[in-house]
Amino acid sequence: DSVYLQRPQREDGCLIAYKKPKFEFINKEDVFLDDLAEFVTSVHLRESFLKQNVALIVHLRNLASNQEVIVSTIHVYWNPMKPEVKSAQCKYLLERMEQFVAFKRRDVSRRTAVIVTGDFNALPYSDPYAIISKYRRRYLGNEVAQGIALADKDQYNKKLGLHVTEMT
Repeated sequence: DSVYLQRPQREDGCLIAYKKPKFEFINKEDVFLDDLAEFVTSVHLRESFLKQNVALIVHLRNLASNQEVIVSTIHVYWNPMKPEVKSAQCKYLLERMEQFVAFKRRDVSRRTAVIVTGDFNALPYSDPYAIISKYRRRYLGNEVAQGIALADKDQYNKKLGLHVTEMT
């Protein structure tokens, strides 16, 4: 089975696929990254943040082990000349994930794995990569997210039976 979020006025989007016999779908949250424009005061700069990018957060439960996992995927804006947009999009996803986990805290066990994936359109030394890496370090050992994995859109955790990809 899968959960899909199409980009506004576009043909592509983000998809998280999982094996239905192995996982139970609990909840999801659609994240529209254009919402960032609301926080930009300059009209000129606001346009820079209207890129129709999306992210998706999905909460699943492994039926065999009862292990829960929160998986997110994002398609970050491609333009290397707009690092501020890329960084803001990554931060926004992480903030929305924190809100999602906090809201679900009573439903989320201490052993919940949190997996952040996506097409970050970023290099290892870039700000978006550093933002995601810092998030991972901050949460290692945290009571909510003891297991955090970073994965490229083409890699997935076979052990969990998850496949996360960008749809084009």
